[in-house]
Amino acid sequence: VLPFENLGDPADAHFAVGMTDEILTRLASLSGIIVIDRESSYRYRPKETSIKDIGDRLGVDYVLRGTIRWDGRTAPGSRIRITPRLVAVDDSRNVWAEAYEEDFESVFELQARIGEQVAEALGVTLGTSTEEVIHVTPTTNLAAYEDFLLARAMVRKSPDTSEFPEAERLLGSALKKAPEFADAHAWLSMLSTDSYHYFSDRSASRLELARVSFEKALEINPELPEAHLAEGRYHYYAHRDYGKALKALEQVLELRPNDWMGIHYTGILKKRQGRFEEALPWFRKAQEINPLISWPVTEEAVVLRCMGRNEESEEVYLRAIARWPDKKTPYIGLVRHYIKMDGNTSRARPLLERAEGGSGPEIGPGDWVPILRLERRFEEALVETERMSQEGDGRMNQRILRADLHWLMGNVESMRANADSVRVILEEKIAENPDEDWWHVLRGKMLAYLGRTEEALVESERARTGMPIDKDAIFGPEVAMNLAETSVICGRYEDALDQLELLAPRSLFLSPAILENDPTW
Repeated sequence: VLPFENLGDPADAHFAVGMTDEILTRLASLSGIIVIDRESSYRYRPKETSIKDIGDRLGVDYVLRGTIRWDGRTAPGSRIRITPRLVAVDDSRNVWAEAYEEDFESVFELQARIGEQVAEALGVTLGTSTEEVIHVTPTTNLAAYEDFLLARAMVRKSPDTSEFPEAERLLGSALKKAPEFADAHAWLSMLSTDSYHYFSDRSASRLELARVSFEKALEINPELPEAHLAEGRYHYYAHRDYGKALKALEQVLELRPNDWMGIHYTGILKKRQGRFEEALPWFRKAQEINPLISWPVTEEAVVLRCMGRNEESEEVYLRAIARWPDKKTPYIGLVRHYIKMDGNTSRARPLLERAEGGSGPEIGPGDWVPILRLERRFEEALVETERMSQEGDGRMNQRILRADLHWLMGNVESMRANADSVRVILEEKIAENPDEDWWHVLRGKMLAYLGRTEEALVESERARTGMPIDKDAIFGPEVAMNLAETSVICGRYEDALDQLELLAPRSLFLSPAILENDPTW
């Protein structure tokens, strides 16, 4: 489904996108077809790329395109004109086309009719349950619906959380006009969960809003996939309760088999549970539905690494780099993979140099520090840290690296100065959010640098209890690795060995080659 072309006022572009979203969502609820996710299909415009090329790149047999004109009013008498066309990729013929002109009040009925007629043209028979999904009316308040479309477009377009306050205002406006608007409650929950997860608002009230909102959405409409998705994201991001999150996602995929987020997050959660064999097909299915996005491919590479299938993992990373040469994640993933396998930088350094040159992704100073550290070029690594960003947690991350480098160099005074600076930042963060295990892990390490051994070990034990290896197969080993480093700094080598023995079979980053060559060990 390509984004329908807006023939009206440019200010109404969000409505054209929103209408396309709704039609795509209805089609994605059908079990007889596979619908490419919007993140891939919306990159194309028929005027810029031929239907044949679009079909080949997305791996599809049919393309739905169209135009929309709306007079920009939600008042009675407002008109909407839509001309959808279903085109066969092999010969670019119109399989089905129609022209509609209706009152704006009929917008949801119009979405349903288009979905039904596309399904009929593709030979898909609708069951009772899918007919109900296609004919859903999210709200009878069209002004609230427009607020919702604007808010959803903002959340989806925003590369970070900077647009969230305005999106939240619009969702609040929609819910004031239509308190029983389940979709708006679900998106408010997801916005709040993301605000919490990405550290723009770690308050208890933000988390409570996320919970109350998805529960309200489910109360209003227990058959709404977005409500179950919001519940799953809440359990995953807020509490790392992967079992509850997976149950919610099962409901999403039962209601909407082609839901890309449901498929992708199912893979992520199974990976977190250490169920790597089960996670793998989910990431491959995610690639089928969203073929132009790099995340599922790099996730496949990570899972293969976790399974010990190192050559296959390398091949997948290289495939991702070849297809997305401007994306940083595949490069960094393969750099870490090479470091783990080799215990040196013989393959990692040339790869990072390749990424840094030409039209590759932006490689930051923090990406070079592990390379220089392993090469024991500590002074150069310190120079690199001076170029690190000071925004957000940048200042803290810089000083963590500098404390580590000064410890390796035996510069006690500089080590402690940097560690104490980090300690102050972490204690402010812990005061705001005392249950965040990672802050306690880092605080324990900084206390170790400061020579406050007993306090450091108390923090380490708290973190060990809060995030054991068997609770999270990805984050748990990372916590254990840092706890082992803290034990080394404290001179508790037997404790460090105990951690490493637990960690060795499960870590993405630990190997005999690393133990032999990394200066920490």
